[in-house]
Amino acid sequence: MIITHCPFQLIPPAVNNYKRLPTVAVMTSRGCPSTCTYCQSSLFNKDVRYNSVEYVIDHLKFLIKNYGIKEVSFFDDIFTIKRSRVYELCDRMIEEGLNLTWICFIKTNRIITKDILQKMQSAGCWMVMPGIESGSPEVLKAIGKQDIKLDTVVRVCRDSYEVGIQARPSFMLGNPGDTRETMKETMDFALSLPLLHVGVSYFTPLPGTSSWEHFSDYGTFDTANYTALNHTASPTFIPHDLEVKDLEHEIEDFYSRFYFRFSWILIFIRFLDIYEIKKLSPGAFIAMKLWVSRSKRKLSSVKQMLIESP
Repeated sequence: MIITHCPFQLIPPAVNNYKRLPTVAVMTSRGCPSTCTYCQSSLFNKDVRYNSVEYVIDHLKFLIKNYGIKEVSFFDDIFTIKRSRVYELCDRMIEEGLNLTWICFIKTNRIITKDILQKMQSAGCWMVMPGIESGSPEVLKAIGKQDIKLDTVVRVCRDSYEVGIQARPSFMLGNPGDTRETMKETMDFALSLPLLHVGVSYFTPLPGTSSWEHFSDYGTFDTANYTALNHTASPTFIPHDLEVKDLEHEIEDFYSRFYFRFSWILIFIRFLDIYEIKKLSPGAFIAMKLWVSRSKRKLSSVKQMLIESP
């Protein structure tokens, strides 16, 4: 039996993770050479294995034909790890007329030039997701990301913005070595970039990683509480001189400062297109209904007060 309707459309991802539905996640390579102390990839061999470009194209064609896929999330640890392969894959996607929109994980290094971003954009890429984690060089060193240079991050995010690709970095708060001052550095750094969206989470050690083995050098963590590893909505690792409430306050402040500023509106307008309007329209309609309902309740309350007043 040939499936003509894609089940992914029933449960769409978060609105800032896709442009078109149906969408699906695809991996075209395995492995990561990075040395991040907190990541499960640090437990495995650093070799990277790739599917051939021909295989990837055939796979995408299969998804389009049998499931009507219109968008792909490339979930490779670092999709852009091999420059020549990215160029070849983008060229094939254009030649085959796949007409897909897609997103991918990248590393902010010398491979990510404006030229390669333009090629990716012409092949349908609309968002890249670099793992930055901190705006403090000291903290980056503590978590094994000393190869991340903040000036390169700035260049890549600005180049992405100029070619029409959204950059959505991920940041973590409560890293080993984090203080109120370094978390403010991270927040200020994120605010300096031309970003429409940002991902912020709490640092959480994983069993077997270097961070798990040496967390006590930097803070406190209950290694017996495995449940906390699956529910990271609350901080589990607490750096020295910080408390849970400090981290919870910082992440709330991060999001509120990021989204509630005039410059964000300008960036939003820069990336506004028909797909964004389609995604946001239901939410805007709901927000309008809530605003009208709230206004009616307030008006009714005022009228009741006037009636009851002597």
